[in-house]
This record gives sequence, C-alpha cells and structure tokens, in this order.
Amino acid sequence: MQFLIPKSFFTKIFSLLVALTIITLSSAGASVDALIDAGEFDQAAASAEGSDHYLNVLISTANTKNLHQHPMWLLLGHYKKSVFLGTNSQVDGADFFLAEDGKFDSQKELHASLAAFFSIKPVEHSKYSAQCRFPARFAWLDEQLNFDTTKLAKEQCKDFESYYEAMDPDSLTVIFPSTHPNSPSSMFGHTLLRVDKKGQTDENRMLAFSINYAAQIDPEEGMFSYTVLGLSGGFPGKFMIVPYYLKLREYAQIENRDLWEYKLDLPQERLRFVLMHTFELAYTYFDYYFFTENCSYHLLSLIDVLNAEDPMTDEFWGWTIPVDTLISMQQRQLLGEGRFYPSIARKIQKRESLLSDEELGLVDEIIGAHVTKEALAQLASLESERQILILDLLTDYLRYYKIDTAEKAVSSKLSKEERMVLLHRSRIKSPSPVLAVEPPGVSPEKGHGTSRVGVAAGLEGDKPFGDIEWRPAYHDDMDSSAGFASNSGLEFMRVKLRYLPDGQDILLQQLNVLNIVSFEPRSRFFRNLSWRANVGWERFQLDADSDASGNFHGSGGVGLSYELSNNMTSLLYAFVDGQLLVSPDYEEHYSILPMANLGYIVEPLLGLRLKLEGSISRSVLGKEVQIGELGLVSSYALSRQTNFRLEARQRILQGARQETVKASLFYYF
Repeated sequence: MQFLIPKSFFTKIFSLLVALTIITLSSAGASVDALIDAGEFDQAAASAEGSDHYLNVLISTANTKNLHQHPMWLLLGHYKKSVFLGTNSQVDGADFFLAEDGKFDSQKELHASLAAFFSIKPVEHSKYSAQCRFPARFAWLDEQLNFDTTKLAKEQCKDFESYYEAMDPDSLTVIFPSTHPNSPSSMFGHTLLRVDKKGQTDENRMLAFSINYAAQIDPEEGMFSYTVLGLSGGFPGKFMIVPYYLKLREYAQIENRDLWEYKLDLPQERLRFVLMHTFELAYTYFDYYFFTENCSYHLLSLIDVLNAEDPMTDEFWGWTIPVDTLISMQQRQLLGEGRFYPSIARKIQKRESLLSDEELGLVDEIIGAHVTKEALAQLASLESERQILILDLLTDYLRYYKIDTAEKAVSSKLSKEERMVLLHRSRIKSPSPVLAVEPPGVSPEKGHGTSRVGVAAGLEGDKPFGDIEWRPAYHDDMDSSAGFASNSGLEFMRVKLRYLPDGQDILLQQLNVLNIVSFEPRSRFFRNLSWRANVGWERFQLDADSDASGNFHGSGGVGLSYELSNNMTSLLYAFVDGQLLVSPDYEEHYSILPMANLGYIVEPLLGLRLKLEGSISRSVLGKEVQIGELGLVSSYALSRQTNFRLEARQRILQGARQETVKASLFYYF
C-alpha cells in the first residue's frame, strides 16, 4: 500500500514554517525594542541574538571584529588588568556604565552601549540619551560599524555642541605647575590641560578653558583623615572644566608656583574626539589615590585616546609622579617646547632687582605708611621711568598679599591701597617695560629621573663599609636642581643596605619613609618660615662604647633661610628641631632631643652643589644622649642621570669623636 502526498502539501508546510519564523523574529524584534525603551540594555542585547533587529547585526559584527578587546574601546572604558580582579574599569561612578556588569566586562558594556544608542530617553543618572551622554563611544563605534542611519538615527546633542562651540578649540596645551612642598596635595607637582581657542594670543590665553582632574576634598578635612583617605582612595576624583584664569591665579598667585606650558602636538581632527571623551568623564568619578590614580595619571588616561595602541598609563603601575608623565609624553614626541610662566613671587623678586637701594627704601616707606596719597607723593622727585618700576612692584606686592583664598583671588574688587597705586600709575602715560623673568634652569622634563639607585664606599672610623641603596622617589636637596626646585627636597621610602667586610655582614642600614625639607627664603617682601620633617628607621651608634643599633626616629622643625645671591643658589639656613628616638636596645627605650642646626648650600654651577652643615642636640627625656655633628657634602652631576657625591662627617657622641668619609655614585631613572 502506498501513500501519495501531494506536492502542494510540502509547499504549504514550508510556507507555514517561514511564516512562523517571521512572526517569531518580529516578535523578538518587538521585545528588543520594548526592553530598550525600558532601559534594560543588557536584556535587550541578549534578546536581540538571532532576531531581525538591527541591534543583532551590530552585535554580531562587533563580536566578529572582537571590538570589546580593541585598545580604543578599553581606553574609552578605562579598563585595566589587575592582579586580583582581572580586567576592570578604573572608573568608579556607576553612572558611567550601561551594563550591570559594565565595570568588569568590556563586552557586556559594548553590547549594552549599542542597545542604548537606539533609545532617545535619558539614561539612568543623566539627563542625556546614551548617544549624547557618551559621544566618544558613539563616534568610535560608528566608525567601526558604519551605522545605518535609516535603522539607527543619529541624534543632535545640543549641550555637547554648545560646550564645544564655547571652547572653540584650536589646540591643547599641557600645564605643569611646579612642585609646592607646602601643599600636601602638590608636593610632586600637578598637570592640567588648557583648551586653546582659535585666534588666541599670549595676552588673552587666560580666557581659555582648562581641563583639571582633582580630588574633591572637604576644606574641613583633618590632616589624619586627609592622609588616610588620600592613600586609600577615599576621595572622589573628578574632571572639571573651568576658566584657565582661575587655575592661573590659584597656582601662580595663591600657591606661588611657577608654571610651564607645553603645546600638545596632535592632529586637529583628534581634538574633537578628546573633548568628546572629556565630556563623558565630566559626569562621573574615579577613586582618587595620591600616589597612583592621581591628577597626572588620569590626565594621561584622557590623552591616551590619541594613541590607543601604546597607552602611556601602562607605564605607571606603582606610582605616578607628574614630571614623569611629561617625560612619557616627550618620549612620544607629543610635547612642544616648554614655555615658562613665573609665579607672582618670582615677578616681585625680579622687580626688586631692578631698583636701587634708595628706591627700595622708598618702597619700604610707602608700604610702612599703608600706601597713602602723601607717601606716594614722594615718587614725584624721580623720573617717570623709575616711578613706573616702583608702582608696578607695589601693584604686584599688594595683589600677592591680598590673595590668600581662591574666593578672594577671583574677586575683581580692588583694595583701597591698590586703587591708590593704580590711580597714581594712570597719571604717567608711558607704558610699563616688559618684565623678562628668566626661568630657573632647564624645564622640568629635562631633569633627572625621579627614581634612584646608588652604590657607595667609605670608612667609619677605621672600619670600611659599602652601601647599596634604592629610592623610588623623588629628589633631595643635594641632587642636581636642573628641572627641580633648588630650595626643597622630598624623598619617599629610601632603603639602604650596608656591607661590612670585617664581619662579612650585610645589614639593613636605613629605611627612610619620608624626608622632606622646604627652604622658604626670607627677603624684604617675604617673611616665610622654612620647615622639614623626617620619619624612618636607621642603624647608628648612640653610645660611645657600644655597637650601632637600630633606631626608629621621627623629627621635625621650623627655621629661617636667606638667599645670599640673586644669581645662583646660595642659601643660609637655621633650624630648631625636635627629635624622638625609639629603640628596644636602650634601657629607657626612647630619647627626646631638641636640636639646633645651621647650614649653607651653594650651587656655583648648575649641577654642582656644596653643603656645609652643623648641629648639636642633647636629650631632655629618656636615654641621656649628647651629639654634635659637622658635615661637608659635595655633589656633582656627571650627566643628566648620574651624580657623584663626596661626604665627610665628624660626629661627637658623649665626648667621643667619630669620622666618616664616603664616596657615592647615583643613577637616576
């Protein structure tokens, strides 16, 4: 028996299957749209798989191209590999991610972003749709996937365009305010970006906008919590777009820091992309870490989008020092030649050098009389050119002392004394001469490396020794001052091992956690205090008749310093310190010693520094100790990255003399 099935039956079955497939796919497509409309972008991306929705095409193509592992996508999401967490984003604001696991999964974030681009509704935590909240992501994915605008319409992002038009960008300039030991957040310097306008000149560049990344810190934060939170990522770090003149006044006038400006060499077409990514970051935050993810690190992460194949942030895994980021940019030939912009204090010093002693005496009288009309009338006996020099000095001096908070710095309100000086100046019709302030040596990126290793050999009494040491950061007061401030030093975690041939011993000789000194020279116009602090562990002898032992030590003090020359570093200083020594080897376990110190540092040639220093201390509590010490140190930079140092010290401990001589060779990197 044979059953014959009509051919039309197969045709009907086939048509039915096709119809069911179309209905199923259409239904899936509708479901995808519903999920997108509800803001469920993860689910929308998952539901799109196998559907006829255009999102499925985009995701399939992105997967084929492996875009979620593309260097640019990883940079736009700030994804980095970590030891314990695998690949995850350094952005900590949840508002930066469209996928639930977007911080830890670059592929899910890419899929969710593609899904979100179909919606014109504001994404969560934002007033913008995904296309306008993330313009750089959209632009880059469009470039990679060539979006079909009939299926994925492009939106007009008015706020971004307004922001872009307000900036009217022509180029970017990296700004480096130099180190400032008196400000804990700026000990190592800082970097920010200036967006230079089209047609901008030197005279109006302060009207441009700047891009600054900084920790958001409550002004009432105590020093202890400030330190703990700063080291542990307890402060949010945010990108801010602010007028450049505000930052200029903050750094050059309030904090009294010299500035260096470097024009970034980048193609004009990439400028818009950098500003797109800046817009994305301005609405989120990173956890701020003083030593790693700090201002310069994340400014570098922004610039990295210019060269995704070779990100500069990959070089900084342990700590990030601002000047090292300049060097990294210089090595990639991104930086133009550095331009120097002096602090207001350096301008005042320059103006002071242009006046005679008699004229400076007149300035003293005018300031002492609180800048009255009668006091200014004394200038009438001088030629107009000399009056101008004095009045310009008075203008800078009065501004310097008026500005002691950021709020006052931005105020246009003049003091009574300023108005008096400017009124007097307005009666002299001649223009002021250009004030040419020479930069203090070479620009920062041309200085020595901030890490250092060294070897040394010497004699302590008649016993030979050899040292090997490592210092991760940063600069001491006997390192070459080329590219660094000549009147400060800042060291972290200096470790020294000592080899004693007599006993064939290798010992930990020193672990210096922190060593900082800030010389603030006093002068006619400045009455600053110098200060210093030192914390660590060191092996030294504290009894004349016993061997050296390990001592935890902490010291700090204030003092006065004076520059003896206008043409070179020639610094005379005196400090009064308090010192605490703790050791289990003492019967009393501790000793507290006030210390008086007098020293002189001179740098007759750039790279050659000499220091003569003497101190005396005597315990007032704990173990009885009396120490006198006299030391002479000479340091010479053999090259940018090598330094040779000779030291001779005599120490008088409980009346017994000890002499030490040592020769050291350091290499910086």
